[in-house]
Amino acid sequence: QGNRTSDNNIYKEFERPKSDLYSITGEIKLVQAAIDDMHKKGLKTHEGIFLIFKSLLWSVATDLYGDIYYTEGLHGRDGILFPKFDEQKNIYPALIQDLKDAVALISAGTDPIDKTYDILYAADKTKWVKFANSLRLRLLMRASKNLPNAASEIAAVAALPLMSDVADNAAIPYLTGDRTYSWPMGSSYM
Repeated sequence: QGNRTSDNNIYKEFERPKSDLYSITGEIKLVQAAIDDMHKKGLKTHEGIFLIFKSLLWSVATDLYGDIYYTEGLHGRDGILFPKFDEQKNIYPALIQDLKDAVALISAGTDPIDKTYDILYAADKTKWVKFANSLRLRLLMRASKNLPNAASEIAAVAALPLMSDVADNAAIPYLTGDRTYSWPMGSSYM
């Protein structure tokens, strides 16, 4: 199927990732810096939100590339210039634990979220928890053959609040009013 310029198709788009591992992990460095800053400031809610983003980005990286430099990666300033690669089956449990920790931080956090800066959920902590739980469920299902207690964990997470409505989606809508904020082929742009 061609796109608007007819020079691509769905198969070619997914034939290989558009980014390399280094490009993906560049954003993780920024998110990790935010996590460290929020931890120092005692802003638990914000730390939990950034931990969700970190888990999401690392999960994308390992889904695309399998074994990646999860534990030693991004430590060049610490002298680790040739990080060892972790097996994917060992990365998933760490990501799942980070998502559990994120929910605990958000639940315990008393720091307010600014609605104007939270472009995903407009400061709705319940939706952040649903996002973390849903991502955790997805990771559990993907790693289930390598996790000894996957079935019981999946059942436990399935009983938690999960994304269940379109309003729960972690999506950034195109802004109306200024056509430069919109997708060029969208109705707001024309």
